[in-house]
Amino acid sequence: MFHSKKQSLIITSISTLAILLTAILRFKYGSEKAASWDQVDFSLGVMEFDLLSMQPHFPGYPYFILGGMFFFLITDQAPLALSYFNSTLLLSSVIPVYMLARKLLSRDMALLLTALVQTSSYVNVMGIQPMSEGAAIGILTWYVWVLYEAIQRDKTFFRVTAMFLFSVLLGIRVSYVLFGTGLLYMWWMTFKKLGKSGALVIIGELVIAVCFQLIWLIGLAANVGGWGTLFEIGFGFSKGHFTEWGGTSLSNEASLWKRIFLLVFNNILWTGFFFQDGILVVLFTIAFMIRLKCREQPRLLKFILVFIVSYFFWALFAQNIDKPRHILPIVVLGLFYIGARLLRRNTKSSYLLIIVFILAQSVMGAMFMKKQHDEEPAVYQLAKDITNKYENSIVYTWEETRVLGYLNVPFEHKRIMTYDKFLEDLSYKKDKTVLLTDKVRDGFIQQGANPNHFKKITSYKSTKLFDPIYSQITLYKWEGSER
Repeated sequence: MFHSKKQSLIITSISTLAILLTAILRFKYGSEKAASWDQVDFSLGVMEFDLLSMQPHFPGYPYFILGGMFFFLITDQAPLALSYFNSTLLLSSVIPVYMLARKLLSRDMALLLTALVQTSSYVNVMGIQPMSEGAAIGILTWYVWVLYEAIQRDKTFFRVTAMFLFSVLLGIRVSYVLFGTGLLYMWWMTFKKLGKSGALVIIGELVIAVCFQLIWLIGLAANVGGWGTLFEIGFGFSKGHFTEWGGTSLSNEASLWKRIFLLVFNNILWTGFFFQDGILVVLFTIAFMIRLKCREQPRLLKFILVFIVSYFFWALFAQNIDKPRHILPIVVLGLFYIGARLLRRNTKSSYLLIIVFILAQSVMGAMFMKKQHDEEPAVYQLAKDITNKYENSIVYTWEETRVLGYLNVPFEHKRIMTYDKFLEDLSYKKDKTVLLTDKVRDGFIQQGANPNHFKKITSYKSTKLFDPIYSQITLYKWEGSER
């Protein structure tokens, strides 16, 4: 690099400090609340794993729950235990990201690139939630590094380790199954190199890879009482995910172009990279004004780019478009790709821009991690308000009922989806104040209910970035005559 030893020391110090402070803040502001259906599922699973009771829901996320159980020995709060596990694996990802960066850059620049990835505001805010994304991102970085080493060096240790890490990855977050294409590429390269004799190697390694996956699958089958029950649960969950409630291209009414627009501009750019902040938009714009042109496109960056593009199409068709957190792999790999392209230009403007970006990410990440830690989610506000104001009431909800059950609220609550069943249920609740959330009320109106039968009481709001679906809940009182 052209810069002096003093400049190198400054860059190294800034990078190290940013990584350490980010790691400390992740643990300091670990999530203590289970504020969504999924978060409750995971938290209950830490306390007692039971797939049939959706503790957690299919496919069980066994390695994620196992990690949470370990930290549950340290803290008696299940959400916090999962958050700590996420933070630990995110911190561990410093090693594989740095090792990958060193293949392209000098030591100080590689550390700077690592800091860029580690300080991602959106990754950190999502990563400390009691969800599996943080742990999955940590394992994903290890998997990408080991897999690249396996392909480049063709050593048995790296090849077997890559297969093992892929099984751990799916045991934490099965929706990352698309990254298995990396193993297929590794085997394809083996076949090209060895021909027919390579087929025996591939078959042997395929058996090993399947055995690694069976470790956690057998555990799940034992938990539910057998393979038949596990397949039945899996089929039902998969069918719902892709055709009913999953928000995929098959279950969502949005057109393909609308899905592309939402995925690219809202989920990936505005939320994932820019963290819904104008400062990062400006910095990204400057980066592209500089142009991401370097002397050549190294094989590693092509490798990363293939994963980014492949996962983009997976997120487009097979993930819930309403939840930006599903694009976290694109954010992590994208930051690495863009940062590496900039730093390989070997210009002062490039690494100064990266430093400013790291500082901006660090500050915003710290602010919002603290805000998420301190803020009371909308559903928690709802639970507290009803407890204090409505002694003899029943609340009809959708997904909020899972959180209310977790909070062990003193009032009756019930998840209900159809207006006819609601009217039938009312005949048994004549002595109660009937309350409904906006999701229920809107669904009933679509099914023919009279809008005048619902009186708005109040709304509860929390930050949409933390929960795009239930960050605002409006409470209604039923004033219809069908009782």
